Amino acid sequence: MNLHEHDDPCSGHNGHAHHEHVCDEHCHHDGEITIMLHDEAIVGTVSIHLHLAFGPVKSITQDIIRELSLWTEASGGIVGHIKAFISADEEFCSLSLTESDVNTVNEGYHISLNINAILFGVSEHQLHDKLAELIEKYKQQ
Repeated sequence: MNLHEHDDPCSGHNGHAHHEHVCDEHCHHDGEITIMLHDEAIVGTVSIHLHLAFGPVKSITQDIIRELSLWTEASGGIVGHIKAFISADEEFCSLSLTESDVNTVNEGYHISLNINAILFGVSEHQLHDKLAELIEKYKQQ
């Protein structure tokens, strides 16, 4: 798996169109994860909102994409395409006063994250479980 520097998904448009998918009877939602069949491919989508700093979200997402690619190959599957789109809507900061000191409790951005994986040779259940495992990395921050 190779993340191309010129295709940095966090720097704006990279020549790829973003598509909206309409679910039908081949689509299964489970909270943050959607699994869909498309011809011979399994399409997994993660759509979550986070309250973390932009930099760590980008770093974790790069790691997740690499790990998903390696997992797919180790499972005997083939990666068709994996992409992510990260957008930060607005910055936020929580402050707390204890005695006379004002402390920053939490700061970051309201971040929307979408990861789409088009894979071949893995099951819907396998992909769902792997995506659920991988998005736990954001919750550990």
